[in-house]
Formats: sequence, structure tokens, C-alpha cells
Amino acid sequence: MNILFVFPESFLNAGIPGGIAIMSAILKKGGHKVDLFDTTFIKTQPMIPHKGEIDFTQQFIVDRIHGGSGFSDKAGITVYKKTEYTIEDLVMNDPVVKYEEVFQEKINNFKPDIIAISSMTSTFDFACDLLRSVKHKAIVVVGGVHATIAHDDCLDQDCIDFAFIGECDNTMAEFVEALEKNNDCKKIPGLAYKNKEGKVIKNPVGKRVDLNTLPCPDWGLFDSRHLFRPFEGKIYKGSFYSQSRGCPMQCRYCVDPIEAQITGGAAGYFRVQKPEVTLAHLKELKEKYGATWYRFF
Repeated sequence: MNILFVFPESFLNAGIPGGIAIMSAILKKGGHKVDLFDTTFIKTQPMIPHKGEIDFTQQFIVDRIHGGSGFSDKAGITVYKKTEYTIEDLVMNDPVVKYEEVFQEKINNFKPDIIAISSMTSTFDFACDLLRSVKHKAIVVVGGVHATIAHDDCLDQDCIDFAFIGECDNTMAEFVEALEKNNDCKKIPGLAYKNKEGKVIKNPVGKRVDLNTLPCPDWGLFDSRHLFRPFEGKIYKGSFYSQSRGCPMQCRYCVDPIEAQITGGAAGYFRVQKPEVTLAHLKELKEKYGATWYRFF
């Protein structure tokens, strides 16, 4: 089957999302075709050329405009040591386009059977706006933090068919395979949907993933500019790597305790991947993509 992932991110907020990268690797191993619509490097407004001293306030306003309604909780003004070139330089000559036109072209060319949205609460409305701006015949499924803590909100949207609660690295593959074989996909663990009467049906959440069984993340699915990492005046190649999941803390202001409760409780929520598995993945990422910079999260 053809699976099109959608990553609704604000302009130039570079960094490869681990969830999509891992699920892409799993689905490709299963013989499926995977593609990506990523808004990170889609330029929807002219940029201000950097000449001499940078007007950070002016550039920040332009960057926020480019983010549309997809403002990320990671966004903000950050000043780095001067480097040979900047991430803005990497997109300066890109054409100014419209989200909906690029998205529709991707759909027309790839012809997805499934459109899979990975979204946080801060980007969910942006993702829905993107979906409503195009025409397609695909089944739409949403996963991520927002789908886990607010699946009712997801299913209330006319553009979404299914929501995944909790970790769906492996259950996403089960969902795709069920659809491909015309089996009942509505029995997949962690899946939420509305029945014919409009009632929300929520399946029991699936088992938490054993991090040692996961493949190396598929960084090749993403624009290579995601690997731009300035640090201490030098430019490296790399991105985020998750060696653990969950958190042993129970901070009241954080979403983690809520996710833990929804997905089976605090016991076993925090897990750490074996160092030898992590090392094998980092070695593969270095060999394939030239990565020498990693941020563990």
C-alpha cells in the first residue's frame, strides 16, 4: 500500500520526528511504499535577505508568517554563533509556493491509500487545515501526543477517520496490513473511531514497544536540510535520537503522567534501549547520512 505521512511543522523548525522515521522503516520492511509531505521547508512568503547585521525581529516575524497556523512549541528566537552559512541561506532561492498546491501535487503523484498525520496539540489545527485544502480518496489516520490525549477531538474532525492512542510503531503496520488484505482493521489495538451511529469506539491500548526491536530510523524519508546543526560556530549533520521513552517523573504540568495513565500506568512507562542497539543505529545513521551530531531525547 501507499502511505503518505504528513508532518505539519513551522517554517525552518528543523529536526526529524522519531515516530515517523521509525514507522517508515517498519512499513518499508513490510513491502509498503512510503512518502512524506513535510511543511518545514515550504516557503510561502518571500524571505528577507541577510545583509550585514541581521534584523532578528523582522526575520522572526517573517518566519512566524511562514509557519502559518502550525506554530510549534519548540519555536522561538535563538541566536547562534556565526557560521559559514545559515539554514535561511539553504532555502533563500527556493520558490514561494502555497501549502495546498504542493500537498495536492504530492497526493496526485503518489496516490496514497492512507494519509497518516503525526501531530502535537500545537500543530493539530494546522494539520486539519492542510487536509481540508486538498482532494483525496485516502483513509486518514492521526497519531501522536494529541491523538493520545484528545482522540475525541480528532474524531470530531470531518477530515479524520481513525486515531491511534499510545505508541503505534507496530500497530500502524498491523493497521496497514489489515487494510491491504481487506481484513477488519477496526480490531487493531489502540485504534479509536466512530461507528455508523456516531459513537466513539476505543480499542484497548496495545502493548508498549520494546525499544530493542525497533529498526534504525529512516532519515532518508526527510529533506536533508533537517540535518543542518550549527554548534559553537561550526556546522554538523545530525538530528534527534530517542534512546528512551516515557519518563520516571510525575510532574503535574507535564503531559507524560497523563500519557502513562492512558497507556497502562506509570509502571514500565519509562524504558531505555540497550546501548548496543543504540550504537548500531548511530553507526548506520553516520554511514548513510554522514551524521556526526546527535541530540538524545
